[in-house]
Amino acid sequence: DLNGLKFRMPGLGGEILKTFGVNVILLPGVEVLPALTSGAIDGTEWIGPAADMGKGLHKVVKNYYYPGWHEPATILDGFIDMNEWDNLDNNLKEIVKRGAAGTNLYILSRFQAINNNALQKLTKDHGVKLRSYSDELLKAIGNRAAEVLPQIASKSSDAKALYNEIVAIRESMLDWSTYAEAAFLEARKAANMRRI
Repeated sequence: DLNGLKFRMPGLGGEILKTFGVNVILLPGVEVLPALTSGAIDGTEWIGPAADMGKGLHKVVKNYYYPGWHEPATILDGFIDMNEWDNLDNNLKEIVKRGAAGTNLYILSRFQAINNNALQKLTKDHGVKLRSYSDELLKAIGNRAAEVLPQIASKSSDAKALYNEIVAIRESMLDWSTYAEAAFLEARKAANMRRI
């Protein structure tokens, strides 16, 4: 039961949690650890095992829930004033686009590389317990998201267009992700490969 929990989760995930009776508390990053320590909040979402360990969250909380339903991937964004962008010549625009794409790919790859080691340290060296959300809860969250997100998106034409694009992409990728990525990861776990 989530009702009454004091939880730090900004963004759309927080909006969904509110519908379950969670008291969503918005805090700047520097206040998260002190708030957990004092009991001002019961839990938080953060970034991933490496960043969570670097922040010291494992010193205060020992339950690590997965999957990160509210933020399934690390995606970076950047903002450029359109007037400044329009003043760039096409070569400079291409440099910015490729630089941003390369940086995003590097960060995603880096997170993949460091998070597994950090997760092992959290569980083996620091007594953190991995706990999965129940299928029932994940289904309830998904159903609630399907109600809440369209309401939020309907507040502006830009948000509605973005929401519809995301849903269309999700629909077109869901089967492939299930058959390719999820099945591949399950097969990889079953392979039982060891270092030599």
